Amino acid sequence: MFQIVYPQVLISSLPLTITCMEYESNKLFVGTADGSILVWDIEDEPSFKIDLTSVAKQFGKKPIQQLVYLPVSRSLVVVKDDVVLCDTSLSAITHLEFKNHRLISRGRPSTVDTLFVSFKRKIVQYQVSSAQVSELRTFTLMGTPLTLHHLSNQLVFGSSKSVYSLDLITGSSKSLFTNNELGYLQFIQQSKYPHLTATLNDSTCLVSVGKELYKLDLVSFQSQKLFEWEEQPSCIYGQDYYCLGFTDSKIYIKSLKTGSLLQKLDFEKISFSVAQFCLIANDQSLWRLLPVDFDDQIDDLLLKNRFDDATQFIEELDFESEQDKQHNIIKVKGMYAQFLFKIERKFEKAIEILEDLNASPLDVLDLYPDLEEIQEREALYALSLYLARERTRLSKYRNKQTQRRVSISYADISDQPMLSDALYLSELVDTTLLRVYVQMQSPLLGSLLRVENYCHKETCEQELKKHSKIKELLDFYKTRGLHQQALEYLKLDTRQTIQYLVPFDIDSNLELVFEYSKKCFEETSEALDIFTENQIGQQSRVPIFEFLDQLKPDLAKQYLEYLVFELHDETLEINNVLLFRYLDAYKESSRAQDKLISFIHENTFYDHETALERLPKDDLLEERAYVLSLLNRHKEALEILVSLCAFAKAEHYCEQHHSLESAESKRVYDDLLSIYVAKDRDLEDNLHFMNKYGRFLDCIQSLNYLPQSVHLSQVKPFLIKSINNIGSQNKEQEILLNILRTLVLVSKGNLFVKQKTSVALDEDSMCAICLKRISSTIFTLLSDGKICHTYCIARKG
Repeated sequence: MFQIVYPQVLISSLPLTITCMEYESNKLFVGTADGSILVWDIEDEPSFKIDLTSVAKQFGKKPIQQLVYLPVSRSLVVVKDDVVLCDTSLSAITHLEFKNHRLISRGRPSTVDTLFVSFKRKIVQYQVSSAQVSELRTFTLMGTPLTLHHLSNQLVFGSSKSVYSLDLITGSSKSLFTNNELGYLQFIQQSKYPHLTATLNDSTCLVSVGKELYKLDLVSFQSQKLFEWEEQPSCIYGQDYYCLGFTDSKIYIKSLKTGSLLQKLDFEKISFSVAQFCLIANDQSLWRLLPVDFDDQIDDLLLKNRFDDATQFIEELDFESEQDKQHNIIKVKGMYAQFLFKIERKFEKAIEILEDLNASPLDVLDLYPDLEEIQEREALYALSLYLARERTRLSKYRNKQTQRRVSISYADISDQPMLSDALYLSELVDTTLLRVYVQMQSPLLGSLLRVENYCHKETCEQELKKHSKIKELLDFYKTRGLHQQALEYLKLDTRQTIQYLVPFDIDSNLELVFEYSKKCFEETSEALDIFTENQIGQQSRVPIFEFLDQLKPDLAKQYLEYLVFELHDETLEINNVLLFRYLDAYKESSRAQDKLISFIHENTFYDHETALERLPKDDLLEERAYVLSLLNRHKEALEILVSLCAFAKAEHYCEQHHSLESAESKRVYDDLLSIYVAKDRDLEDNLHFMNKYGRFLDCIQSLNYLPQSVHLSQVKPFLIKSINNIGSQNKEQEILLNILRTLVLVSKGNLFVKQKTSVALDEDSMCAICLKRISSTIFTLLSDGKICHTYCIARKG
């Protein structure tokens, strides 16, 4: 619980019995059982002081029942068996004719003093001026008042049956709160203090029925149950956010918002109280309840490390603005996080509290003033988790701010400071996370440096070098694009330089690679992995070959083979260079010659004319014939094969390359026969060739090659195949001609059908393209039935 009020002793061990009291303008009036009235002056500034200034005994011997102070006329109403009016000096007594009165209450402060005196089922309003009391109005009531409050133009009073509102202008009264609505009829009839009331403002009052407290809206006449008292009070008093309930020996102070018990005060006995002035008394003593300053109360709770109570207390209070309340809550929770971290060593919970408050990373890092001195792994682990989460949040924020900057005009730069702040925090968070990972020896260090990060460059280098984190340092350089620094750091270590360059973006840093890989190639052929284990663009391949060719021609050749045979590079220049390298080395070994032959026959991406020029004319004749075949120079290729007496290969060559689609391929058999005849080949062999391939030979030309002495029977197979070939060609031509005739007839039929189509046009017929009337212009009917202007179709293409 909290300390909302502080009971200050005003009077103690008074030899007289206190029966009533009144307080106004720093004057305390106390009525006693022997009819005396005692007056004390109370001063609070500069220090508390209370002095008995006067004692009046002229009011008789009977107990004083009630004292009512009237501030305008500065007079005092004294109630005994009779009622008298006197000034504050307790002289000039005037007797008032109030017979059988039940309750006397003063009106709200105004230019004149007003008294409301309740009798059985009526209230009389009096005006007091210059010791004169005059009756203004009499109001008939629906019940007998037990409590009475003046609110602007109405009176609110509680009775044993309900709470009533009395309109002072019209004189009408209305029941605001019935027993049936409360469901307490039987209980209230037995209650000692039914329908206690207290006002909060001109439109709201509190009603206590038994142990239950209700809030009553005097505008909408809606009631709301707030809470239940621990025991039934004899008097209640409402403040902005709490309500006091007075019993015979206790005072309960409860929150109007949550109904929670804020404070409980115990006394041996409470005879009576003046709730609106928070005065309580028993027979011989009197106390004043002083409100405790809220700020002092909060500070006291914080000093006692009662952070939850401080937060709850702030929630109960009403501040000038919601922002002020939240500021105080954040302050308390921030101090609680500090307490958890530094005293209870609950690191994760402390950081979570700050995170829930949307605290800046600067506030969280204040928990770690000297990071290197932190030895508790749990503290470092909690910080690493927080920083990882904060990295994600900052990344999303940066992306959002960047998108905003793209969408706004150049003149609108209001969000630039926010983006710069985010970049500063990103650098702080990432650098701190790196230091934490290094200190924890965390395997996550590498993953942090291999992705985009905002680590401070100098700090990162210093930390990683200090702890010999070479691989991580290289990852940092690579991620940041600081390749020259990385390679400069590795230049004495060939193997690590190769490892760094293997997954490197060579296309974008070609000159840098050449600079720092030169030493590697001079020391080991494994350096070729830099180019062969990497994805390299087409534009970089020739410069790489030229670089290698200057250093190590053998490695340059290996690189060309890698491009051609593994990457299947189709670039003419690369394939030509590799062919030339093979031609230069084919005499060195049979393996080199095999490579050349295989390359010529299996690769088609080199320049054939250039290859023909570079091939030796007295060697590699079959390869030369193959290149000639690729150039469709079949007769030259056949001449080479025949010169090598490779007749079977020559005839196989004809079988491979004969085709009716080109003139060169169509004549390969005729060319071979003419070469046979020119070479004076044996007649029997020529006749055998003619009889075997007769259907592919020109009949007349082939017969002209034969001497006159050849018998007809020797060329009979040739003639039969030739005649059959001519016949099949004629049949094919006839079939093709019939097909074409059929197609012509079908086309004519389709055209006839189209020409028979009729179209009805009227004045409203529209062009499907320009949506204008067809009118008398030339039109075209489309295949889908739409009509268009002919020039619209031409214009549309």
